[in-house]
Amino acid sequence: MTRRRLRDGGDFGPAPARRSLRPGLDQAKGHELIISADNFQEWASCWKSGRRESEEVGALLLRYAMGIQPHRILTEPLQLIKREMAALLGQNLPGPFLPPEDVANAEALFRRFIEGAATAADREALLSRWSLKEESTRRATELGELRTTPDTSSTLEEFMARHVAGCRRTMRTYIEKNFSPASSQQLKFFAKRLHKCPALRASIRADLYVNWRIATGKRMQHDRWDDLRHCINSAYVDLFVTRDAALQVAFQQIDPGPPVVTVAELAERLGIPYTGP
Repeated sequence: MTRRRLRDGGDFGPAPARRSLRPGLDQAKGHELIISADNFQEWASCWKSGRRESEEVGALLLRYAMGIQPHRILTEPLQLIKREMAALLGQNLPGPFLPPEDVANAEALFRRFIEGAATAADREALLSRWSLKEESTRRATELGELRTTPDTSSTLEEFMARHVAGCRRTMRTYIEKNFSPASSQQLKFFAKRLHKCPALRASIRADLYVNWRIATGKRMQHDRWDDLRHCINSAYVDLFVTRDAALQVAFQQIDPGPPVVTVAELAERLGIPYTGP
């Protein structure tokens, strides 16, 4: 749902979605809403400018999501990656979802933003996460911006095949967030097991997707960075819902795993009356 349609009361409300999106339904038809720290980061960006109108839209977005009553919140991608790498080494870290006590804390944080009672510490945490996003943006554009002539790769796979060294550097960047410096043996170990690390694989491919887009002379709009984080998080869900055509294209190239459906297709699955796209 777009922010404008949400503000204007379009689409279906949270109540029918809540009745359909609940644990315990028949496995063939049941779905559960899963949100992540990146979802909140995107919504909370409405508070970054300090504009009252933007904050009101942010409160609507959070109120809608909380109205569906999500039962699980996915940890952030770097934590998912750390857990995946640890599992390959025989270690068992918590996750991939937040423990109940952390879910309660997250919900309390959501409520403070909804009710206009966010503290200075809440807003500071938002800005600190924004800096992490900017660092990720810088890293994800390096390979593409190094080119002086447009790349002619027609797919991400072709681009990766042409830029093997760049792909290795990108993989090293993620691995060294947990092993620094990473040895050549460690790099080879994880490279051979990326199929067992869905968030790590999707993160690497998302970075390279941005590089490919820039290298072929295309631009990345500001809001597309958040979209790519959703692609990464989707590696831990069974269904990804969007009616954004550009995001669908990115999703197909990054290939994080689950099938993609539109809002209309989800509404049909849930038996919710809906006439939108």
